[in-house]
Amino acid sequence: MTQFCSNCRSRASLGSVFCEQCGSKLPSVSSSSVKSYSLGRQQTQRRMDSPPQFYSSSQKHFSSRKPIFFGFIAVFLIVALSGALLLALIANDASYEHLGSTHDVFDRSSYQDMAEVEFIIDNNVGTVSIDFLENDSDELVIIELEVYGSSGSSLEDSNMFEVQELGNRTLFMFNSWNPYTSDNFNYDIIIYVSKLLHASFDVQVITGGIMFFSEGPNTIEEISLETTTGSINANFLNTYFPLENTVNKLKTVTGSIDTQFVNIVCEGDLYWNIDTVSGRIYTEIYQVDLPEGNVTYHLDLVAVTGEINYHFDFNNSARIGYYLDSKIVTGQTILSGFSTSIDIPYFSPNFDIATLNIVSIFETTTGSIRIVIG
Repeated sequence: MTQFCSNCRSRASLGSVFCEQCGSKLPSVSSSSVKSYSLGRQQTQRRMDSPPQFYSSSQKHFSSRKPIFFGFIAVFLIVALSGALLLALIANDASYEHLGSTHDVFDRSSYQDMAEVEFIIDNNVGTVSIDFLENDSDELVIIELEVYGSSGSSLEDSNMFEVQELGNRTLFMFNSWNPYTSDNFNYDIIIYVSKLLHASFDVQVITGGIMFFSEGPNTIEEISLETTTGSINANFLNTYFPLENTVNKLKTVTGSIDTQFVNIVCEGDLYWNIDTVSGRIYTEIYQVDLPEGNVTYHLDLVAVTGEINYHFDFNNSARIGYYLDSKIVTGQTILSGFSTSIDIPYFSPNFDIATLNIVSIFETTTGSIRIVIG
């Protein structure tokens, strides 16, 4: 069992007095106050009336650098692709059929103390979709699993979410690997979270895509989305990030990453690492709202062999500044929409006096970088 440091959000063993990462004192929690259980299997053919909707590029709302270690990336790519290929061979070797669905609901009447939720998901093959419920919904969390299995396998042998209640914080954990059965299963996971909850997400998929749609006002403490051979589509509209110096990650090896940021709000500096090896990156930023204090958004976009498309618009606000820098080996940087000719690296004229600064750093080896303003 684990608990969490309120200062740096690191995990700590239950019963620890001090955080091993930052040294802060941890709250006293006894094992008797922790509830752990597995979600029940309720086979049903019912799907949500309104499944999560995610924007495509044509449906969008508006039209500290790290080096690239090429040797490490090459080795990582070979290992990751080998693992994904092995899973694909296993999946193709088996005749998969739809075994059924599970549908679990956590409502307000039964979980009145639920205020913070964290999702830790490790899914080998299948998709993960995450969306948010409106504030007037009676449900706090809805989890649906579509389970597919090899011939002769049973829904009863498939994996479920494990739930751990730790005070007002609830952990939802899923690992598709099952060492106790030789049957193979694939899982499509759909999660709905109430906008009233503070939420954290750590999602890893080997073969399959990740879709994440956050339309606030809602609160995300931290997010990490990673897939090997799938793509990531993540949208953050009017989303609040309360923790200072939080590092959020969107990473894939062979897939592409589409992201949209609209009027992000945070208490302190916010960091985004958006990385792909052979895919492309498409990122849009539209910002009008301003934080109460001086804040910097840091975006580090890395596409080793793919292209990067970056579109930003600050509505000509004098209180929003920006910095652009790029590192390219054989590709080129294309600039569009700027009122005057600029050279990269570039500081906007108001950078030193702006309330909000957005620092964007781009890296690619053989791809191109396209930066569009307005």
